[in-house]
Amino acid sequence: MPDINYLARLDRHIGKRIQKRRADWNISEKALAKAIGTSVRELRKYENGKRKVSASTLYVMAYHLQVPIGYFYLKFHSSLSPM
Repeated sequence: MPDINYLARLDRHIGKRIQKRRADWNISEKALAKAIGTSVRELRKYENGKRKVSASTLYVMAYHLQVPIGYFYLKFHSSLSPM
């Protein structure tokens, strides 16, 4: 089973990637939250890594942010072993 700390770092990394893409495209929190069917508060939790993003929500975010799913995992250091 992967280390809990590894998974927490991954959640934070994904959140930062969501936030970066949203900011790079000048998409407001409100607009993205509405597009993915959630609240601004929940979106902030995703972006801060305090809430895990489900696969289906990540898929919808990728669609609206016009990136492949793999974008959210880019630059996550492969040296951080999950085991």
